[in-house]
Amino acid sequence: MIRLAHSFQYATEGTAVRPTRYARHHRDFGSGREFAAAPSRWPTSREPQQAVRRTNGMRNFVIDTSRGLAAAGVFLAAVVHLDLWVQGFRSIPTIGPLFMLDFVAGMIIGVGVLVWRHWLPALAAAGFGAATVVAFWISVIHGLFGIKETTTGSSEVLAEIAEYSAVAFALLAVVILLWRPKSRPQSPSRPARTHRPLSLTPHTQAQR
Repeated sequence: MIRLAHSFQYATEGTAVRPTRYARHHRDFGSGREFAAAPSRWPTSREPQQAVRRTNGMRNFVIDTSRGLAAAGVFLAAVVHLDLWVQGFRSIPTIGPLFMLDFVAGMIIGVGVLVWRHWLPALAAAGFGAATVVAFWISVIHGLFGIKETTTGSSEVLAEIAEYSAVAFALLAVVILLWRPKSRPQSPSRPARTHRPLSLTPHTQAQR
């Protein structure tokens, strides 16, 4: 009987020292360790932010490209008028000073379009190109200040291409700079669930 009692006491102490699976589960659940490696149940979606970034990137690319091409058209038209002024137009009254004024104004406006990312210099570039084209066709059809232009010269053709390009790309830059895309309302992300640690029951403490 004494040996049997000792064996029963040893078996009881062995089971008390070794925690059961139920006790280990409650111990981990109470400490919150079972949620450490669990993935977030409500992940925040980044698709709206990525779509906004792509839209803004494309818009900035179109704006900068249009501004660069508009400035190139303005510079080219100004240089053509300077070349015509050097070739002999400087000796013509009124037309000579106007050609030099065209060159100076074109250089200033072209630099403004490149330096200032705003719709005002782009609008000035469009106005510069439009005014030069109108003056050219008035000179071709009716004559301007006693001078009647022709449309067959290489300088005239090059100036027309430059001025048309300046008007088109400058107006495109103005429209996109004035257009503000509406930002999509972002859906509020669901708050992460907080898990309160469970207090150990007397049953679990006894099994520990």
